[in-house]
Amino acid sequence: MITTIRKSSILHDAIRTIAHSLSIDGDLILDMRIRWNSSYNMLCRLLLFQSVLDELYVQVDSLSGLTKRQQAKLMGVHLSNNDWSLLQSLRYVLERFSDATELVSGKNYPTLSIAYAVKLSLHHFLNDLTSDNNVRIMKQMLQVEFDQYMTLPLDAVEANIINAAALLDPSTHDILKREDRKVAEKFLVLEAKRRLKDNPIEYKSMPMTTVAGDTEELERNDSLAITKDEMYLDFPIDEAFEGEDLEP
Repeated sequence: MITTIRKSSILHDAIRTIAHSLSIDGDLILDMRIRWNSSYNMLCRLLLFQSVLDELYVQVDSLSGLTKRQQAKLMGVHLSNNDWSLLQSLRYVLERFSDATELVSGKNYPTLSIAYAVKLSLHHFLNDLTSDNNVRIMKQMLQVEFDQYMTLPLDAVEANIINAAALLDPSTHDILKREDRKVAEKFLVLEAKRRLKDNPIEYKSMPMTTVAGDTEELERNDSLAITKDEMYLDFPIDEAFEGEDLEP
């Protein structure tokens, strides 16, 4: 539908005119495979323009210059009430992934440790029961993809680094599973031994920082920290991994 409208100057102009009369700003946008969250942004804009599109279909027969072929093509992509309901459900599901993407794309706080919290939050979200059948089906479909691309074996370097970062970050330290905590601690010990062995002189000559300097750094980091609510960890942590041991 969006492509059909954007390819026709008549339809595009009509959409803009109707949107202006309804005090709706912006324009219909298309998604791009190489742009994160572009599908979510496209859906949000499309749903915002629902009343505009409804009015367009009312006026379609009276639009000057629109060919019968263009009219038929537009009518062929007319969205039913059920279609709009599905799009609302899809936007709801994708919104959490959009927020997750923004969280791990931040610049003013450590994002590596946040990745652990984001994964935990998405895991809980996808497994959270809902009465909406459309949402439940979408979550089940996304869960398959999530497990395929986001579940790393415990010996994977990426998993070790993320677990270690989460262990060292006060904002994520207490949400680590017992198993991940042990993996992170082992990884840090081995990494410290390796670096000390490779560069013993460098580490022996490292200057000690002052208490004041450490305090200032802690205060600065605390001001940049992300809260659990911002990471959508607004649920009992043990619910996310039911049946798995968590560090008390």
